[in-house]
Amino acid sequence: MYASCKMRSLQLFIGVVLLLNRVRFNYGYTVETVKLEVFNDKFRASIPNDPDIKWVAFNVNINKAFSSFEAGQLSGLVGMPKNGKWTHEFRRSLSDSDVIYIWLAMQYDGVIFRDRQGPFSVAAIRNGDPNIMAITTSSTTTTPTTTTTTPVPSPSSGDENRVNNTQNCFDSQTELPHGDNKHKHCKGDLLFEENFDNLDDSRWINEVRIPIRTTDDEFVFYNGTAYVDNGILKITPTLYNGAVNRDYVNLGNRCTARYDKCSLQGRPNYYIPPIVSGRINSRNSFNFKYGRIEVKAKMPKGDWLVPLLLLEPNAMKYGNAAYKSGEMRIAFVRGNKELKWRDLEIDGSHLYGGVIVKREAERRHDFMANVTLDDVNGSKEHFGNTFHVYSLIWKPTELLLFVDGYQYGRIATDFKKSIREQVWDLGGDNAPLDDMFYITLGLSAGGHGDFPHGIPNKPWVNTNPKAPLHFSEQRNAWHSSWEQPSLEVDYVRVYAI
Repeated sequence: MYASCKMRSLQLFIGVVLLLNRVRFNYGYTVETVKLEVFNDKFRASIPNDPDIKWVAFNVNINKAFSSFEAGQLSGLVGMPKNGKWTHEFRRSLSDSDVIYIWLAMQYDGVIFRDRQGPFSVAAIRNGDPNIMAITTSSTTTTPTTTTTTPVPSPSSGDENRVNNTQNCFDSQTELPHGDNKHKHCKGDLLFEENFDNLDDSRWINEVRIPIRTTDDEFVFYNGTAYVDNGILKITPTLYNGAVNRDYVNLGNRCTARYDKCSLQGRPNYYIPPIVSGRINSRNSFNFKYGRIEVKAKMPKGDWLVPLLLLEPNAMKYGNAAYKSGEMRIAFVRGNKELKWRDLEIDGSHLYGGVIVKREAERRHDFMANVTLDDVNGSKEHFGNTFHVYSLIWKPTELLLFVDGYQYGRIATDFKKSIREQVWDLGGDNAPLDDMFYITLGLSAGGHGDFPHGIPNKPWVNTNPKAPLHFSEQRNAWHSSWEQPSLEVDYVRVYAI
């Protein structure tokens, strides 16, 4: 007994020594000063490459200091160095009077560092003095956080990964439809960007339809209500004020239904959804297979609201029911301020991301990772309090999930090993995520799939045909909580990997 205790004490001592040595080595790393270059319609941020850096994320504010390590007005995650630098370009014109505030996150040798720098004077940069900082009382802070993850692997240096004989252009796994050859894209290429200067109907379908085809339906119908205001996409839910059990709704020629309905007569066990909301998608204009998507968004705050930041399958290769063709959630937050299920907190301070391949609400988290802001910046708060950058890297073998440059999840895509779906045998090893997907941005409420059984005071029962009616009848109890019910999206970007 004594010998066993002594051995455990020795093992503990050795482990502590090794940990201290590792922490001492990593904490001695100094983050390089960001180099800023300003052009007519854009500016560029970069730091020199170091072989132990795995990824770098830049967060930038213009004329506004950071109060903490929150998402910037402009953000960019860089997964690979080019020409000896970790570089991101921001498409924003600047005047000489502007001041740039910046903080960056990076993974260096298994440790995540976050470093606040600046502010930098644009006039000084243009005059050739990039290291001259604007007058400020703020200081630079470097915060290391231990981690064992590697969000973005470095490319192989082999010649087989180079394309078109162009130096620093590595073969991409990303594929686009319409015969586009994946070898035309370099890793890191920007393939799609939407800054919402307007709502371009050649790029986005502003959905008009009534979702009533499975037992996972949300309690909304979409009526083309998404709009752009001052460079921000806004989707705001409103109450349907008619009689959900006897009214007749006909969406007419505006209807964009693919599998759903364009009209509905309310009757027992077949109710008009009590919420009117918005949802847009890129199905007809942009689809891709494998890549990195970033969405900068502010989540809605209010009971039973659910923002929809999705990748959805275009061809529905494995069927359009029960998620057999899969659905990826770039970010998923329930709008409630307080919500518990099985003694777990699942309220708006908890962010989820991952894949849905099962319809049942109790299986919703099976292939999702989750995080709170306490892990990211030390403050546990609702994700609807401010904008954050939500990122998903979709690879053939896994999904990687980020918020504000912080990796919080890795989901292996070998679903065939854990779920038996015979139809997936027709596809690849990562079926159903082996086909083209498009972008969807929307807002739903209630529904049979996003709020599992057993939540206290939930005003409906999942799969009950009267659930939409019961939800509507309790509107006085939940509608007052909708203090900020809109989903707001600043931009969407997709990069090749």
